[in-house]
Amino acid sequence: LSEVTACWTMAEAVALYEAVKQSNAVYSFGENYCYFYHMLEMKKLYAQGVIGNLNYADCSYYAAYRGTWIPFCKHKFEWRNWMPQSYYSSHVVGPLLYATGLRPVAVSGLESPNSEPSRSIGKLTDETAAFTVKLANGAMAHFASDFMSAKSTFLWWFLSGDKGSMENDRAGGGR
Repeated sequence: LSEVTACWTMAEAVALYEAVKQSNAVYSFGENYCYFYHMLEMKKLYAQGVIGNLNYADCSYYAAYRGTWIPFCKHKFEWRNWMPQSYYSSHVVGPLLYATGLRPVAVSGLESPNSEPSRSIGKLTDETAAFTVKLANGAMAHFASDFMSAKSTFLWWFLSGDKGSMENDRAGGGR
C-alpha cells in the first residue's frame, strides 16, 4: 500500500507491476483525499447522474508548508525538498478519478520556477504544477498543486456536467 505515488520513473512503475504480478501480494494505491466527506458525497451524486456526464473539472490542492518547511524538511535529502511538485499530484487528481471512475488518456503540464524565498528555506525544485488532462469520456480537467504559496491548506474540486455542476466549500480548507 502506498498513500502517495510510489514510483518516480516509468522503470520503477514497471518494476513494481512486475513484482506484484510475480508475487501473491496485492498492491493498492491508497490515496486518502478520496475519502473526505465532500468527495464521498460528490462520488455518490455523480453515480446518481445528478450532473450528468462530466464535461469539465477544475481541481486545486494548495498545502501551506512555507511556514513549516524548515523544521519539516530540515534534512537536505528530505523528499519534499527535491521532488518536483508534479510528482505529488495524487491529492488533487485521485479524488476526481475516484468520484467519476474516469481515467486520463492525455496529459499536458507545466511547473513554476523555484523562487528565492523557497530556495532559501531548502526547496530545490518547482513550487507549483498545473496539468490539463483529457479524460476517457472526452472531458477536460484542470489540476493545480502547490506546496509553498498558501497561507492555509486549500482543497477544491469543481465538476461540471451536461446537466449541472457541483463543488465543495472553498472556506475552511475546502472541507
